[in-house]
Amino acid sequence: MEESHPTSSSEITDNHEDDCKVTWTHPSHIFQRLVALFLMCLIGFGSYFCFDNPGALQDNFIQDMNLTTSQFVYLYSWYSWPNVVMCFIGGFLIDRF
Repeated sequence: MEESHPTSSSEITDNHEDDCKVTWTHPSHIFQRLVALFLMCLIGFGSYFCFDNPGALQDNFIQDMNLTTSQFVYLYSWYSWPNVVMCFIGGFLIDRF
């Protein structure tokens, strides 16, 4: 079987241009990159909001649940420390797979 090869440079560039069309749905398009950046910023904002919110509501927790300050700190640490440990476990899993 014979393979057909383009004979002129115009045929080569025409074929190359068809392969390199980048539409707005392609991951390397600026629109997709800006959407990804926006979503990553929202994830960071949501993470800080969720993890720092109990600290801002300390007085409400203490009053509504009849806690002492040290009990609230213990509760907050039980809430926070698993996130520290999960980073290490997640890092090992990402490196492994």
